Amino acid sequence: MVQSGQFRKDLFFRLRSATIALPPLRIRPKDIKDLAVHYVAKFCDRYEVETKGFSSDFFETLASYDWPGNVRELIHTVERVLATARLEPTLFPRHLPTHIRVQKARALAGKTQTAVEKPKLGALSVPILPPLQEVREAALAKTEERYLQDLMQITGGTIKEACRISGISRSRLYHLLQKYEVGRL
Repeated sequence: MVQSGQFRKDLFFRLRSATIALPPLRIRPKDIKDLAVHYVAKFCDRYEVETKGFSSDFFETLASYDWPGNVRELIHTVERVLATARLEPTLFPRHLPTHIRVQKARALAGKTQTAVEKPKLGALSVPILPPLQEVREAALAKTEERYLQDLMQITGGTIKEACRISGISRSRLYHLLQKYEVGRL
């Protein structure tokens, strides 16, 4: 950008002198819990809401996510969780955004399909299964994504026709297309 004249050269060198190398959040899973607790307390105070408690599986779900948006994504997620939980005193995985719960469900489903982990209960061998709610949400997400792909293909990407066929509003359709990254043909 400096070479093409789109960014000031002097500013580039000023910014370049202050480099802080931080490893991504996905390789620092122990920091996730501390950051989440800190930001929940901060947002509860800001929005004048009672301090929330946490279920143990809430932190497990947070730690299982890759966090491609790093700390900023975690902060936005925590704020969204508080909005979802509203007045509930404890935060559970169900308060987390669907894409985070789906990633955990897919990871758990992958483990059960390979049947690597089978704890022994007496003479019985029992596969570890994810919670039914997570399986339902993952299946629903997969079905919605496939439906949207088919819908866009059938309508040739015409939003008005897609809304008519699907029976959903234009804004909801745009939201779902963005959520599942389904493009208009």
